[in-house]
Amino acid sequence: MFSFCRACNFRYIAVQWEKPNTYGDALVTGYKVYVNGIVEAILNAEQMSFTFTHGKWCQEYAFQVQALTSFDKLHSKVSDPLVVVWPGCKAPTLKRLATHSSSCVKIAWEDPYLTEGVKVKHYRVSSFTFSLLFKNNNE
Repeated sequence: MFSFCRACNFRYIAVQWEKPNTYGDALVTGYKVYVNGIVEAILNAEQMSFTFTHGKWCQEYAFQVQALTSFDKLHSKVSDPLVVVWPGCKAPTLKRLATHSSSCVKIAWEDPYLTEGVKVKHYRVSSFTFSLLFKNNNE
């Protein structure tokens, strides 16, 4: 069964497939959709697309489809996986760099991991002041 990605954006991934060939009395009664090997949906025979809406940025998802018939033993094989990466970027790891003054902190980072089509518009760097409270165990 041939399947392809119809749409992939920050809100959903939509996959679509063609109706499989049938022989004799083995009519397609529905489709079972797998995401990463787990049954995500069972659809009726007329529905030949599926929209996945609860993905996470930069995660890979493998979509597979199985055509169902009224005879359990005549279901199709599960399709080859269609692997799609949810768009997004992963925050880079910060590194502290050496400075010549104790009154400043210098940081650096590598380019972040970006999926296809995602571009960095700007970086936002935030700082926090930490105060630690120490309790004297002798008291």
